[in-house]
Amino acid sequence: MSAFFWKTVLDWVPFVLFVALMAWFMRRFANLQRDAMKRLTEHRELQVDEMRRINVNLERIVAALDAQRPSAQSAESGPDTRAKR
Repeated sequence: MSAFFWKTVLDWVPFVLFVALMAWFMRRFANLQRDAMKRLTEHRELQVDEMRRINVNLERIVAALDAQRPSAQSAESGPDTRAKR
């Protein structure tokens, strides 16, 4: 084997190692990103479920407050409506 062959091999080794290292990092971070997206999707689904539960409770509160409030017609026949006639 000639000196030219070894010089060429030694010149290309850093580049090949760099490309291999970049490929390894890209695969590793792609897996991490996939796992992170899965966790974010699960968290979003939990938030949506919680918002729906809160919405149901708020609707119950509104219904209870509406049941306690006097009807709208009796409020309109108050002193302000008599003055307009």
